[in-house]
Amino acid sequence: SITYRFEIIETMWPVVKDFWYTGIGLGSDAVKRVTENYEVITKSTPLHAHNLYIQIWLETGIVGVLSFAGWMVRTIKKSLRVVFGREVDPYLQNALKAGVSGLIGLLVIAIVEYVWYYPRAMMLFWVFMGLTISAFRLAARTSGEERKDG
Repeated sequence: SITYRFEIIETMWPVVKDFWYTGIGLGSDAVKRVTENYEVITKSTPLHAHNLYIQIWLETGIVGVLSFAGWMVRTIKKSLRVVFGREVDPYLQNALKAGVSGLIGLLVIAIVEYVWYYPRAMMLFWVFMGLTISAFRLAARTSGEERKDG
């Protein structure tokens, strides 16, 4: 399985290098259609990169992957501020701990798997994000620190 992951990355990397700025477009169809024009190291043309970050870069380009990374860092940073804050409702802190823990766990798994390819895993990602964003916004509202930047 590990060898296969390396073969997929070896197949996908030339595509990323050629389309690093703009990406190739969204979806497995676009990935398969473009990747077929490159040397395929795997037994058949892969439908996705088996790595969320490479897949986002492949589909959306450098702007997309940097935006995603910035969004994740910002969300986790804002959540940790609330978790370690002193005057915050403990229920919100626990909700944030759960949301951030799930999100970080999924983002770690995303290093070796394209988790958005599977509907259940994608749903988990959005549940964790929704829980996390809702909890830190509620915490900001109750502490009077709500800002327009979300």
